[in-house]
Amino acid sequence: MTHIESAEPLSPEQQGLWDRVQELWRLLQQRDIAAIKAAIHPQYIGWEAGSLLPHDRDFALKAAETDPKIVDFHLFPMSVEVYDRIVGVAHYTFEAEVATPKGKSEKVSGRWTEIYLKKDNVWLMISVQGGSK
Repeated sequence: MTHIESAEPLSPEQQGLWDRVQELWRLLQQRDIAAIKAAIHPQYIGWEAGSLLPHDRDFALKAAETDPKIVDFHLFPMSVEVYDRIVGVAHYTFEAEVATPKGKSEKVSGRWTEIYLKKDNVWLMISVQGGSK
């Protein structure tokens, strides 16, 4: 997988958005469904690679509960942008180790684009697109 490293450091706004992206992965790893629900906007719509149709917040929350458990992960930012201090877009690649139903682990990788809205000084996920390769 190719990783692009920006020559310029992230601004404080960009870093705050990137911190939120990483936090959501940690919440997924911990399966903290209540915190994940609070982090996803009620009108969220996402589209996972390979799916015929977009999905809603309820589907995303169910996937957070039932997808293979994340053992370890590494995220690589490709582009992190904040627009007018209220909209954020993060493009990144990931590598993760997930537990299989048979008690073994499997390495997965892929990419995501995540879109956020800042409300009451908190980044809420409003959309995603991407998934595993």
